Order: sequence, then C-alpha cells, then structure tokens
Amino acid sequence: MRGPVDLGNLGQTLMHEHVFVLSTEHVQNYGSDWWDEEAMVARAIEKLNAVYAKIDTMMVENPVRYFTPAKDGAA
Repeated sequence: MRGPVDLGNLGQTLMHEHVFVLSTEHVQNYGSDWWDEEAMVARAIEKLNAVYAKIDTMMVENPVRYFTPAKDGAA
C-alpha cells in the first residue's frame, strides 16, 4: 500500500518489520549456497499468513518485493 492511510483502519499493527535481512556479510560468512530464495519466500508466506490471522497490518521497512497475505482463504 502506498500513500496516506487512516489510522483507524490499521487495526493491530506490527511496525518496522524485516521479513528478510540479507547482506554481503551473510554471503561472505556463509557462502552463496545456503540462501534458497524460492524456499525462503515460500517459508515467509506460510509464516506471515499465520501471523496475519492475528495482525491486521504489518509495516515492512525495506521490501524488495511486496507481499499481501491471503486472509480467510482469499488469495
């Protein structure tokens, strides 16, 4: 979502969340084979959908890609 949002529409909110933190130091220390982006994204979607059952809004500070969890079975 971009632009102004009425505070009354936010509901229960998690602020300043980082879904992924990956830097050159991670790759230098652990190599490039440990990060499977497709598997990590699938894992994040599963975990975020579980959180979304209790949370209405999550503010992600540095998204590379945007994620909209499915609520009530809707995609």
